[in-house]
Amino acid sequence: MKQKKIKYLLLICSAFALMFILSGCSFQNFYKPGQKPPSGFFYGTLYNGLAVPMQHLINWTADKIGGPSGYGWGILIITFVVRLIILPLMLVQSKKSTIQQEKVQRIQPQLQLIQKQMKKNNSQAAQAKLGQLQMDVYKKNDLSLTGGMGCLPLIIQFPIMIGIFQAVMYSPEISSAHFLGINLGRSNLVVVIVATLFYALQSYLMLLSVPEAQKQAMRVSAMMGPITTFIFALIAPAGLGLYFLVGGLIVVIQQIIVTFWMTPRIKKQIDTELKNKPIVEVVNEQVIESLDDNPAATTQTNSSETAESLKAIHERNRQRNAGKQNRPR
Repeated sequence: MKQKKIKYLLLICSAFALMFILSGCSFQNFYKPGQKPPSGFFYGTLYNGLAVPMQHLINWTADKIGGPSGYGWGILIITFVVRLIILPLMLVQSKKSTIQQEKVQRIQPQLQLIQKQMKKNNSQAAQAKLGQLQMDVYKKNDLSLTGGMGCLPLIIQFPIMIGIFQAVMYSPEISSAHFLGINLGRSNLVVVIVATLFYALQSYLMLLSVPEAQKQAMRVSAMMGPITTFIFALIAPAGLGLYFLVGGLIVVIQQIIVTFWMTPRIKKQIDTELKNKPIVEVVNEQVIESLDDNPAATTQTNSSETAESLKAIHERNRQRNAGKQNRPR
C-alpha cells in the first residue's frame, strides 16, 4: 500500500507541475481572460501545438450548435468524446488494479505477519530480512509491488487539459462566452462543487468493492481525486472546470461498471485460478519466529563470520610460509 500512496502523490505533484509549466501563467493571470498568448520557443510552441487546434475545434463545435451557450456545449462535447475514447483504457487499468487488489487480499495474512514484526523490531538487519520476505511473498505469488497502476490514461489527458485551459484563457471569444449563466473565463464555485462531488462519489463507489482489511489504507488515496479536482477547478477558469465536471461524470460511470459488474467476476475468476494454483505460503508464524530479531546477535554473527574468514586466511598464509621454510636450499 505504501508504494501505491507514493505513486498517487507523485502523479498529483506531476499534474500540478505540468499544469503551471505548460500554462505559462502565474496565479494573477487566472483571472485575466483573453490575455495575450504566450510567445517564445517553449511556451509559444505549446500554445500553437495544443491551444490553437483546440480553439479551432471549440469554435467549430460552437458554430454547429449555435446559441449563446455554444462554446460551453462545445467544451462539454469535446470532453465527453475524449473521455469516451480513453474509457476502454481506464477500464483495462481498473481491471488490472482490481485483480491486484483481490490477490493482495489473499496474501494479506502473510503481509500482516511481516508488518507486525516490522513494528516490533526496527533494527536495520531485521528490517532488511523482513523487506526481502515481503518481496518474496509478492514475487512467488506473481504480484507486482506497484499495485497494477499505470499512468497512460492520465498522460493522454494532459494535452487535452492544457489545450482547453489555454484555449479559454487566450481566446477573447471563448473567455468572454457564457454557458447557462456561467462565465467560461472565470472560476465558478458551482462547477467546482459539482465536479468535486462527482469525484467524491467515484471514491465512495471504489471503496465499496475494497476488502475491509485494505479500506483504511485506500481511504487516503481515494480522497486524493476529489481534493485534486477541487483545487484545479477552483484556480482554473470554468471552461476547464467543465472538463473536470464531465470527466467526473464519466469516472462515476466507469466506477459503477468496475464495482458492480467487473469486481464480482474477477473474484470468481481468481477463486477458480487459486483452486489450480494455490497461494504460495512464504511467511508463517514459524518463519517469523526463526528470524534473528536481536541486532546484537546479528552483529555477533557477522563478527564471528569475519573472524572465521580472517582465521582461515591466516592459516593459509602460515602453511605457505612453512612450505617455503622446508624447501631445500
